[in-house]
Amino acid sequence: MRKDSSQFPFIFILLILSSCSFPRKATTTPKTLPDGMYLVLAEYQKAPATTDQGVVIPLNHDFLLEPDSEDPHFLAVDSVDFVALQLASAPEQSEQPNQRVNLLLALNSMAKDQLAAFTAKNLNKPVAIVIGGQAVTKHKVKSVIDGGKLQISWCTKFACEKLLVELQDNVGQ
Repeated sequence: MRKDSSQFPFIFILLILSSCSFPRKATTTPKTLPDGMYLVLAEYQKAPATTDQGVVIPLNHDFLLEPDSEDPHFLAVDSVDFVALQLASAPEQSEQPNQRVNLLLALNSMAKDQLAAFTAKNLNKPVAIVIGGQAVTKHKVKSVIDGGKLQISWCTKFACEKLLVELQDNVGQ
């Protein structure tokens, strides 16, 4: 029995296409993101079904002392150009008046240089600090951060204690 050879080009094309990888739309799988500072590409009140911009992650309002009801609940962040939170030492808490706690982070020398370049490139743009797959802060870059020190402020005592535990694995990387 003779096979029809006109089907072979079609099958060959299918084999080639099945081995190709095509760009995917943004995902909402935040656990794949390392802890770090990310450029915010878009903000959403509800998780979008799809987006062509970055990776969509939740903005956790539990870490802020006085969250604004207008704040978005989801952010799309650039997962390619970011600064990993590689810490030179364990994070420290600094208690402030009015039940306010600041969390102080010191980056290692490589991350410090990356942070300076990242903040210089993204002046006046929104960025988010992502820890444990969720944004814990969102703010605008107002100046170049060249000292390698970051501060997460306005978090509740409980929230800062939780972040301290989350960040322990980032020390000495």
